[in-house]
Amino acid sequence: MLFKTLALALLAVGLVQGETIYDHVEEHADEDLATLLAALEATKGIPNTDESLQAILDNPDAGKYTLFAPIDTAFADVPVDDLLCNDANKAILADILNYHVVPPLDGDLHPLTNPVPTELAGETLEVVKGADGVPMTVNGADVDPDPEHSPQDLENGAIWEINKVLLPPTFSLDALTACG
Repeated sequence: MLFKTLALALLAVGLVQGETIYDHVEEHADEDLATLLAALEATKGIPNTDESLQAILDNPDAGKYTLFAPIDTAFADVPVDDLLCNDANKAILADILNYHVVPPLDGDLHPLTNPVPTELAGETLEVVKGADGVPMTVNGADVDPDPEHSPQDLENGAIWEINKVLLPPTFSLDALTACG
C-alpha cells in the first residue's frame, strides 16, 4: 500500500512518467497482446525502416498516437511464423503494424474522423463510430470499447483493441518469402 501511495504521489508531481502505449501492450501481453508484443519486438531495428514502432509507442514525448491493437486471436489468419523468419518479411510486418497506428493531430489524439490517416504514407482507415462517438469498427474489425482493454488516457495516446489484423489495401500476403 505504501509503495502504491508513493508511486501515485511521484506520478502526480511529474517525477515518474505514466504508462505509455508500449507499456500497456507489454503489461497485457499475457492476457491477449502477446503476438502483438512479439511483432513489435521483432521489427525493432530491422534494415531499411524508420524509427521502430516500438520506440515511438514507448516515447511519452512523441505526441498522442492511437494504436488499433490486434489481439492474439486476430493473428489467426496471418502467417506469423513467416512474418518473423527473415528481415525482408519483418520489414513487411513493420508496414502492417504501422497501418495500425494513427499519428497525432497537432500533437494530440486524432479525432478519428474519416478518412483516418495511418503511419503509412497515403493509406487511410475507415472508422465507424457509435452514437456516443466511440469507435465500433475500423476497416471492418470490431473494436473493444472496454476501458480496461482499450485505455484512452495513456501518457502518449490511446489503444483500441481489435479482433483482426488490418492489412493495407495494397498489400498481399503472397509478397512474403515462405520460410517453412
